[in-house]
Amino acid sequence: MKNTIWLFVLIFSSLFLGCEKEELIPGIVKELEFVCPDGEGALSYFEGVIDDNKFCYKDEVNGYRIEISQTAGFRTDGPTTSSTVDPNAVSNYRVWGNLGFMPKAIWNNQGVGTIPHLKHYVLLETPANPESQPLSEMIFDNLMEVGDLPIQSNKVGSMEGFNIVFRFNDAESHVSQIFETTGGKQDDSYLKITELEKTEYPNGTHYEVTFEFSCNLYYYGDPKKLYARLEDGKMKLQFEI
Repeated sequence: MKNTIWLFVLIFSSLFLGCEKEELIPGIVKELEFVCPDGEGALSYFEGVIDDNKFCYKDEVNGYRIEISQTAGFRTDGPTTSSTVDPNAVSNYRVWGNLGFMPKAIWNNQGVGTIPHLKHYVLLETPANPESQPLSEMIFDNLMEVGDLPIQSNKVGSMEGFNIVFRFNDAESHVSQIFETTGGKQDDSYLKITELEKTEYPNGTHYEVTFEFSCNLYYYGDPKKLYARLEDGKMKLQFEI
């Protein structure tokens, strides 16, 4: 529950800074060191390539953890998913699932946690639902099987497609920016599940799932501005619910 609350606060309180040209932001990618830390034995990890730079997140490595949670908020249901793009768009209360990697929260003596604000993250946001459901039912029982999955784009809205989300930060300039697939062109993109195993136990269910994807990433709230092309994305997750 704590992870879900802080994820909600994080996504809706980040600074969104843009630039005029459709190019990588100076001060982020040009100054950012993409890293792929040691941890070959990590059971859960993400890896991908942007601008010929490979980068990775691994569970319990370099201050990151796997994220499996739900978030509630307001989403528009059509292909244009941002009211900043379409002033006539109507937002509705929705619930969606999150799968990916987040920085570990830092907890104080009063039990209050904060997410390190100069850490990157990657999330796959599931199609949105008007009502909350058990996490296992919402994400796995209803949505996932081996094969292709729809990506939120200028043709697919938040009720039908997955949104691929990245946050990148630059420690020197303190610039923070979120990029996503929502609302932008994804004609040459794909998202698919290549492996999915589900094992039932008396106290829960163990899941092993592998996603592979390549996609265009656009500025949060402005799908007309292309940030970068993500290639060879692979996310392998092992967890229990």
